[in-house]
Amino acid sequence: MTTPATTQQQHPLRAAVRTFVQVWLPGLLVALLVVPEVVGIIMEESGDALPDNLRLVLAGIATAAAVVSAILARIMAIPAVDRLLERVLSLGSAPTYEQGYPMPTYNSGDVVELVNGTEVTVGAIIMNPGARMASYQVFSRTGHQDEVRESEIVRRL
Repeated sequence: MTTPATTQQQHPLRAAVRTFVQVWLPGLLVALLVVPEVVGIIMEESGDALPDNLRLVLAGIATAAAVVSAILARIMAIPAVDRLLERVLSLGSAPTYEQGYPMPTYNSGDVVELVNGTEVTVGAIIMNPGARMASYQVFSRTGHQDEVRESEIVRRL
């Protein structure tokens, strides 16, 4: 059994659309209401007129930023990318234990497959305070000892 998929992984399009809206609405408000006023004040002080299409250009910039954010949210919802973000930056989408995430999935003695295809035996569960997921002491068939995060385990064999 592997770690359950997060809602971002289960519904990646919905996560991307939500990110688009979260970025686009405030960006559009700032682009249409705040920036033109500031530019207008600067232009008034310098004696130049405000360009007629400034609001349209700013709305386009805000929309482009929201589209890029939505694309990134969609990419980050891919399970392999989510595991990489967790492993490298501790920025995976799985909640922490403090947020009610289930306790470790694997037990001492379980034989599991890692993302790299290696079969290992779980030796001990390592619970680091504030960790986003459990780590495990594992042993290969040759006796090599290592520590892996739960996100690096594909399945129980």
